[in-house]
Amino acid sequence: MNTGGRASARSRRDRSRLPELIATGSVLGPLLPEAEKEVFLPGEELKTYSHKGIAFGIELCYEAHFPEISAILALQGAEILFLPHASPRGTPEEKLSSWLRHLPSRAFDNSVFVVACNQTGDAEDGPSFPGVALVLDPSGRLIASRAEGGEGMLIADLREQTLAQTRSHRMKYFLPSRRPELYGGLVEKKRGTKRGSSLLVPDVSKENSAA
Repeated sequence: MNTGGRASARSRRDRSRLPELIATGSVLGPLLPEAEKEVFLPGEELKTYSHKGIAFGIELCYEAHFPEISAILALQGAEILFLPHASPRGTPEEKLSSWLRHLPSRAFDNSVFVVACNQTGDAEDGPSFPGVALVLDPSGRLIASRAEGGEGMLIADLREQTLAQTRSHRMKYFLPSRRPELYGGLVEKKRGTKRGSSLLVPDVSKENSAA
C-alpha cells in the first residue's frame, strides 16, 4: 500500500499480470497469474468479519475443499461463508454438479449459509471459466442457483429465522457436540497420503518387485 492508498499485487518475478487495486475498488489490470504458488503468499490465520451485525467468513476457491476451514470459521461465529472461485474447465452444468457434491456439506455440517460464485469468460492466453453461482441454506438445501454461463446476478433471501431454527435443533446443529480431543491427527503434518496413493489399496508393483 503506497501513500496514495493504492495496493499493488505484483509478482516478485514480475511475470504475473495481477491487478492493482485502489481504495474505490477499481481494477487497473487483469488477474492472470501464471502459477498461483509463484505469485501468491499463503495466509497464516483464519478470520471472520462483520458487516451490519452479520458475521461471515471467506474461503477462496481451492480452500472450499478443506472442511476444517469452514468449521473453524463457523466456530468463530460465521453465519455465512462466501466462496468466490476462479475455477475453470467444464460446462456451467458440470461445474454446478461438481459444487453440489461437496458444498452442501460445508453448509450442513456447520449450520451456515453458503454463497458461492465463479469467474466467467475466457482469460487472455489462459483457461475458460464457466461461471455458476449458488446459495445454500444452513441445512445444505439449495436456495438458488445460476448455471446459464456468462455474466449474471443471483439474488436470494437469507433469513435470520432460518439460521436460528437450524441452530436450535440438536439434530441439525452438530458443532456443540464435537470432540476436538479426538482430532489431533488433522494437524499432524506427517499424516495423510501422497497424491495418487491410497490408504486402502496396497502398491502391488512394489510387493512383486520385492519378491
